[in-house]
Amino acid sequence: MCGWSRTAGIERIRAKGIALTEFAIELADERLAELGVSVASPRDPARRGAHVALAYPDARRLCRQLIERGVIVDFRGPDVIRFGLSPLPTRFLDVWDAVAATEELLS
Repeated sequence: MCGWSRTAGIERIRAKGIALTEFAIELADERLAELGVSVASPRDPARRGAHVALAYPDARRLCRQLIERGVIVDFRGPDVIRFGLSPLPTRFLDVWDAVAATEELLS
């Protein structure tokens, strides 16, 4: 036995997904709220997957601009940008950079 169980591995992956989304929400509240962005995802981690939805009146345009900068997001009408934060490849630095790019575009 290698000391690793499938259940423990899944729990660690889920814990990282929660931590990534909590970090993204914290940054959005601190750095994007005053720029007109609101968190559209459930705040309770038990009610959200490994993504964060942010609402912004001109989300379609902002989504295109983020994609042009290499930030992978998708648009959900009428006014939501969805950041997928898959816990295996996504780093906390990636979340920081995505929020920073959003802030820069809106400033």
